[in-house]
This record gives sequence, structure tokens and C-alpha cells, in this order.
Amino acid sequence: MSSEFDLALGLLWASPRPGLLDEARLRLDAHIASIAAYEGNLKAFGSPIATSEPQAKALGEAWLPIRSIAPLWLSGMARPALAEGHLEGVLYQIYCRSLDRATRVKALDFYHRDAIHPQALSLCIDLLTLRHFPRSYLPEALGVTLAHTAMDIPEDTREASPRDWALLGLDVALGSGLDPNRIRKGFNLYRTAATQVFSRQEKTPPAPTRRDTFAKIIAEKADIARGYHAKVRLEDRSLDTWLEQHEKNPEALLLALENSPLIDRSCPFGSRLIQAMEFGGPMFGVFNADERQATAEWIISPESASTEKLLPESKAVRIPRRIDAPHPIRPKIRNSRDLFHHLAAAENSTQVPIEGIQLIRRLLRRTRQLQSLKILPKAFAYHPDRLDQFLKDRHTAALKTPRRRFFSHGLSREAWRWTLTQLSPAVLVDGAWLSGVGAAPGPLQPWHVELIQIHEDELGNGNPRQNHPRIYRQLLESLGIHLPEISDPTFATDPRIRSSAFTFPSFMMAIGWHYPAFEPECLGLNLAIEMSGLGSGYQQVVESMRQVGIDPLIAELHLSIDNLASGHARRARDAIVLYLENISRIEGPQGEANAWKRIHRGFLSYQVGLLGIGLQILTRHLISGAIKFSK
Repeated sequence: MSSEFDLALGLLWASPRPGLLDEARLRLDAHIASIAAYEGNLKAFGSPIATSEPQAKALGEAWLPIRSIAPLWLSGMARPALAEGHLEGVLYQIYCRSLDRATRVKALDFYHRDAIHPQALSLCIDLLTLRHFPRSYLPEALGVTLAHTAMDIPEDTREASPRDWALLGLDVALGSGLDPNRIRKGFNLYRTAATQVFSRQEKTPPAPTRRDTFAKIIAEKADIARGYHAKVRLEDRSLDTWLEQHEKNPEALLLALENSPLIDRSCPFGSRLIQAMEFGGPMFGVFNADERQATAEWIISPESASTEKLLPESKAVRIPRRIDAPHPIRPKIRNSRDLFHHLAAAENSTQVPIEGIQLIRRLLRRTRQLQSLKILPKAFAYHPDRLDQFLKDRHTAALKTPRRRFFSHGLSREAWRWTLTQLSPAVLVDGAWLSGVGAAPGPLQPWHVELIQIHEDELGNGNPRQNHPRIYRQLLESLGIHLPEISDPTFATDPRIRSSAFTFPSFMMAIGWHYPAFEPECLGLNLAIEMSGLGSGYQQVVESMRQVGIDPLIAELHLSIDNLASGHARRARDAIVLYLENISRIEGPQGEANAWKRIHRGFLSYQVGLLGIGLQILTRHLISGAIKFSK
């Protein structure tokens, strides 16, 4: 048993040793191969948990490994190569929305407890393995998440939203052609373990009848439905009166409907009730296809057990890129393009080239040198009030219209096409510097939550229409600029993009992969990035883009969402204050001062990282006359 605990503890770290990951993956593959695909309804999995309080408490202890980490296996869904994905965004939301749950300790606090069920520990290891291979096992990760969000764990607060997000993820997955058989295998991986752990239950509750299922649907819609059915008579009352009197328990209403002319058992879909739900009917859009099916089943046989309508198999199966062969630990990195590709394509820490951390150190060293030469300022003495004044002064200066304005004649559409192409490597990995925060080992701290909430916004909070990289890609597409996925090798070799354009995004991704080692610098870099989107400069960008018929949404987003009052800039500031308060408590004033110097250096590294491509963009536009200085 000790080796199982050791494996679980090793996988809990953001950067486990390669040999351990190989062992864990072979173990997971064996479990997936040995298990059958679940054949039931993925949307209706019931909880196999005992109802008596003493037994529930005992079983809750047995299930502690899963409760301690849930749903940590989704923390890698925001890595750069996955950041544009709709399903990945939905799954990342489930992880993010779990962060404020008091029961979630994100640590193996069950270490060597006798009450732990071995099957729960085994599943825990498989789930932690999924965490390190979010792209390879995307279908299985969705499957276990569907099963997990349907569970009603003792002493585990369960909100409706994680389940709703999981069901949305299932719809997205089937719509995009993800292999349903693998989803079902992941579901059964979790379900089988849960069934074995909770097999000591007293009595399995009876399956709901079709009337029970339809009653639940009506109860959910009754409050909104009242006021629209005054003219519909049922027995001696209007349907509105029925809904008002039986909103919470509509069984009496259903019995009255069963004996009314509104339903036809010989032809359920010909019933007036169902016809009213179809296109052109007064209830069109109120009931979805599954709910109309449940209505028909209730009409046919109300007392029968609720049948499980299997989800349709996807016609076109999309096989996610599976990394079967081990990624080379030391890929050949010849230039900034190679480094960008390997950082973007990496699935876990063992696949990150060492040149990533070398780039971080090189840019930070260059920043320190520029500080020594007094080209860049040294850090001022930290105090929260001093930081606030510093940010206020910078914001005020950024709002002032400079005496000499760029874009006095505006960039042409073609000039914008070229500029946006050069910026694409950086914008398409938007938020990458924060992708390692959620995967950091140990309990999440208050400043981590602030950073993760910023990252959520960058990736659209599960809504693909609000995902910053996707918005930028749509902008490029509207200008006839078609680029492959960032993890595709052809993206980094695209001759339309200058080599210098890959340096800063590589720095952002590298610091995201090495967040635990460079936490202070990442806090500073994050503040600089969020502050950069504010002021008259971005207002000029919006104006210039509009003048040539280019949608400025991506720039407008940063002007609003990065605001210093309550937006990303404010959260970035709060994260720094919270972090330094913690450092001060642990290491005292000197530790706080040292940490602040590192944060300030990270703040300045933003300018250093962008210097190369920034100068190239400026030089090109000055030479071409696209940018002119005006008095």
C-alpha cells in the first residue's frame, strides 16, 4: 500500500519525475483497457451512497482520496495548446468553480489513514495521472468528470453548476466528434470505483417512474410558466391555477392531464400537449428534445420505470492527438521558433525544454543589467500605499494624450494586417503566464485565486465567444490571415511572422510552466501586462482600427476588463499585496523586501521581452510612412 501512496504523492506535484509519469500512464492505460464502456445514460447516473448517517460518514472516510483532490485532474485544461478549445474551457470552469469550496483541500491529507478504501486510492492515482495528460486523455477526463459531478458525496457541498458545466461539456464533445466510447470508458472508470467503495449501502432507492421524471420537468418550469395558460382549462380550473397550486409537487396536475383530451396514448407525439411543444406551437423552445421524449414516454406508460435513452453515437469521430511515444526530454532547440513550438505543444512538465527556463533567466538578467545602467528604474521601497500611488501615477500618465501622437494619419488596413500577424504568437497564448497557477503544488492561497480568476476571464469563462485567443483568431480570419493551431509545427515556421515575435510569448509560456520557481516574477509580469491595456494608447489603437474597417473588439476588451478599479489590473495588484503579506509573516521585512525586488523585476521584464518585436514593428511603420509623428 505504501507504494500506492508514494505514487499519489509524486503525482500531486506539478513537475513529477518522468519515470513516475511513465509508470502512472502505463497503469492508467491498463485500467482503461480492462474496463468496459458504460452503456447507460451518461446524464442520469445516480449516486450509490448509503442513506444512514453513521454509514455515510464511514463511507465518506473511505472516499477521502477523491474528495481531497477533486477536481484537480482538470487543472491542466488551460495550458497553451488547449486554451482555445471550447470543451477544455468548459472543463477548466469546473475546476475554477471548485476553488472556493471549503471541503477541497488540494492535498493528500489522507496519507496512511486506515479507513481509506484501496479502490478509492487507486482511482485517485488515475485521476492525478489524467491531470498530467489533459490533451491525450481528454475524452476520459470528461467521462470521469461527468460521473464525479453526479455524485452526492457525504459532507461534500455540491452545487448545481459543476453538473451543468459537465453536461454542457458532453454536448460540446459529441457535437465536435469526440470519441463517445472513450468518454463512456472514463465514466465507468470512476463509476466502477465508486460502486465498489459504496457497495455497503443499505438499500438502493427505487428507480423513478416516468411520471416522476415528467413531474420533475414540470416543477422546474412551473414558476416561469404561470401567467401564460389562463385560457387552458383542465377539469374545473385553468392550467395557471393548477400550476400555482401544484408548483412544487405537480403529481396531481399530471394525473389530471393523463385523463384529459390533451394527450393521446395511442399516438403520443400526436398529442395536443406535445404538438404545443413543436415549432409554431405556444410552448416551442420551452421543452428540449429529451424533455419531449420524456413527455411521450410518460404519456405511453406513466407508472413504468423511467427508461434510459442512450446518447447518440457521434458520426464523425475526432481522435484527439494522443502522445503515445514519450516526448523527448531534450528536444533540439535551434532558435526562438523551435522554443515556442515545444513550449506550446508540451502537455506536461517532462516535455518542457530546458531552454524555457534559460530564456526566463536570460530576460531577467537583462532586466537587472538595464536597472544597473539606470536605463530601467530600481525597485522603490515597498508599501501597499506606495504601490497604489505608483499604479495611480502610471494610469494617470497613460490616460494623457501625448504631445506627439502615433497614428496621426492612421495605419492602413494592410499595415494593420502585418502588425496583427506579428502580434499573433503573443495574443494567441493570452494568459499563458498564469497557466501554471492552478497546477502549483500545495493548497491554493488567496493570491492564487486572484490570478486564476484573471486567467478564467482571458479564456472566456467557458464561453468560446469571450475567449481572447479565439476572438483574436477570428479577427485574423476576417482579414484573410489563416494560421494553424499554435501547437502545430507549421505555426512557428510561418514565414509571415518575424522570428523576434516568438521571444516574448515563449517567455510567457515558460514562466507559466515554471510558475512555482518564478512566482514573484510572474506576479510582476502579470501586473505589467494588465496595466499595459489601459490608457490613451489603446484608445488610439481602437480608433485607428475602426478607420480602416477592422473590428477593434480585442483592444476594447482590454480597455474595459483590465481596469484598475475592479478589473484585472486591480486583481493583479491585490495578488501582489496578498503574496507579500504572506511573505512578511513567514520571512519578515527582509524577506518581503527581497520578494518585492523580484516582483518589480518581473514587472520590468515585460518591456524587455517585447523590445525586439516592438522595435521591428515601429521601424517598419516609420520607414513606410504608415506612422508619422505629429506636433
